[in-house]
Amino acid sequence: MRLLLVFPGALFSTIDLANGYGRAFKRMEDVKLFTFQYHKALVYHDYAQKLMFGKEFDQDNVIRAASKDLLVRILECRPDWVLFISGIAFPTFVWDYIKQLQGDLRNSFKTAVLLTESPYVEEWEKGIIQRVDTVFTTDYGIIEDYKPINPNISYVRHCYDQEIHYPGSGRPIDMFFVATGFPERQRLLEGVDWTGIGLELYGNWMYNTSSSKLTQFLKGENIENSLAAEKYRQAKLSLNIFRTVQWPEESPKFIEPNKGKSLSPRCYEAMACGSTLLTDWREELETLSSDSYALWGGSEELEEKSRWLLSHDEERNRIAENGTRAIQGQTFDARALKVLERLKEQ
Repeated sequence: MRLLLVFPGALFSTIDLANGYGRAFKRMEDVKLFTFQYHKALVYHDYAQKLMFGKEFDQDNVIRAASKDLLVRILECRPDWVLFISGIAFPTFVWDYIKQLQGDLRNSFKTAVLLTESPYVEEWEKGIIQRVDTVFTTDYGIIEDYKPINPNISYVRHCYDQEIHYPGSGRPIDMFFVATGFPERQRLLEGVDWTGIGLELYGNWMYNTSSSKLTQFLKGENIENSLAAEKYRQAKLSLNIFRTVQWPEESPKFIEPNKGKSLSPRCYEAMACGSTLLTDWREELETLSSDSYALWGGSEELEEKSRWLLSHDEERNRIAENGTRAIQGQTFDARALKVLERLKEQ
């Protein structure tokens, strides 16, 4: 199969999925892999626009120019399938042009998208899935809602990259958390007394202020996945806080109770690296043994569980070891094989 893998445009988080799937597909003998690295096209056209127009350049023109490069790439590669990771950064006209290309080419191609942001950007995703042939989602809670729009939808769990995520020794960090600092996360963490706990926060904490108690724990902004993995290997506890609201942030809407059921990539990554996962509840946790992670609910219990686990090394290490065993084999190789089998069926 000739497969064109389209990167999402982001430089963090979703690009980790694109890189992981890319390496997995490249290892497959029956796949001839091509890529379109949208983030590089955006950087190139951003630089070109600024060079030509200075401060007067139009960001929309950058997006349009970078998106059009994808159309050229499709014509160059002549793929059997074009697989988008996320896809939400592409403007609507690109999807319409791709449909037109499918109709114009004698030996046409098919399109698929792997939705990575479900259920947080439903309106954007619904606009995409009506324009592609096949849909994969990393959250099974939205399938019934999306199926009337595109019945060719299936669930693919998140996973870890065995080349990056593996256990280590020595854990000098008490707790590690890398995430976007949405308001609900900010409020929850500010409700904890962190005295005596070595918390390290990374990511985009755009709502944090200098007066917040969390400021002292901010060690860096967005970090590459390889560095995050190293932090997981160094951390006794790895914190996970699932999102509860959708985009846009200016008018947030809570996720419906029947959606948001699946685990995040960070859960798999932390467990694969041998750190004890300390997380709030989601339904998919029921697929793992209850002694492979530690649960909390609210600021008070988060503090209590953190202090207890940090003071009980044997119990904490047992949970971490169980967690690593529980997710063994849930790698990009396994997920890419499932995606490939599904594409071959179409």
